[in-house]
Amino acid sequence: MMFIPSVLAAALALLPSVGYAVNRSAAELASYSSNNSQDDGNLNFCIGAKNPNGGCKTTDDYLADLNALANYSSTVRTYATSDCNTLQNLLPALSQASHNFSAYVGVWPTDDAHYAQEKNALTQFLPKYGVRNVKGITVGSEVLYRNDLSASVLGDRIKDVRGLVKSLGFDVPVGTADSWNLWAAGSGDAAIQASDFIMANDFPYWQGQNTSNMTNTFVSDTLTALERVQHVKGTNNVTFLVGETGWPTGGPHYGEAQTSVDIAKQFFHDALCQVLKKGIDICYFEAFDEPYKGADSNVEPHFGAYYSNRVPKFSLNCTESS
Repeated sequence: MMFIPSVLAAALALLPSVGYAVNRSAAELASYSSNNSQDDGNLNFCIGAKNPNGGCKTTDDYLADLNALANYSSTVRTYATSDCNTLQNLLPALSQASHNFSAYVGVWPTDDAHYAQEKNALTQFLPKYGVRNVKGITVGSEVLYRNDLSASVLGDRIKDVRGLVKSLGFDVPVGTADSWNLWAAGSGDAAIQASDFIMANDFPYWQGQNTSNMTNTFVSDTLTALERVQHVKGTNNVTFLVGETGWPTGGPHYGEAQTSVDIAKQFFHDALCQVLKKGIDICYFEAFDEPYKGADSNVEPHFGAYYSNRVPKFSLNCTESS
C-alpha cells in the first residue's frame, strides 16, 4: 500500500464532503417523481461493526462488505467510532475498496465515558486517515426516541463534535438521526437547528402495517418529517435523508406486518424506490443479516438486504423487480 505524505494527505482531507440536499418542499415532493436517474436519491446501507458470529470486524471484513455492496451503492452508515475499533478499521477499507466508497460515521453520545472514547477515536484517526471518504458524522441514533438525551443536550453534543472536527483542521457535516415521528412532533427542533443534516428513521413494519398500506405509510412519514425539518430550518434547501428503513425477511409478525423475502422485496421496490425518485437518499437497514443478534431478538437478525454470507436476497435496483 502506498502512503501519501502527511502534509499532502492533510491538504487533501480538507476538501469538503459532498451532501445531497433536498430542494423542493415536502408538499411539492408528494406528487413529484424524477424523470432523470441523475436526480434520484442514493441508496446507502447501514452496516454493523460485528461479523455474523459476533466478533469484531477487521479492515478486511469491511473491505469484503464494501465490495459486496458496490453493485448498488457507494455509501455506508455506521453507528460508533470506538466500538470494535470501527473508525480505525473502516477508514482504511473505504480508501482501499475497489469502488469509491464514503461513510456517514456514527458517534455514540451516551454515556459520558463512552462519548469521550468516541471523541478520542475521532481525534486519533481522522488526522491519520483524513476525511476524503467521510460524507458526514452522525451524533447519535434515536437518542430522542429512547429519551437518552434532551434535544437541547443532543444539539450541544452535535456542536461539540463539529467543534472538535474543526479543531483537527477538517470541515465535515455533522448531524443526527432519529425516529421520523420525533422530528414531525417538533420535540427535536433544537437538534435540527444544530445539525448540518437530518436523518429520519422509519419502519412501517414496527408500526404493524400490512402490504396494502406499508408504502403509503413510509412515503407519508418521510415527507411529514421533512416538512418539519424544512420549517425549522426556514428553507426547502436542506440535507435530509432516511437514516434507517427496511423490512425483516424472517421472524415473528408484528401486528398486521408479516415477514418474508417477498414482502421485503415489495417494500423496497414500491416504497423505497418511490422515495428515491423524489431525490431523497435512503440508508437501508441493514446491509447484512446479523445472526448473532438472535440471542436478544427473533426478528432483528433478519433485516439484512443481503444474507450474512453477503449474497443479496433480491434485486436492489429500482429498474428491476427480480
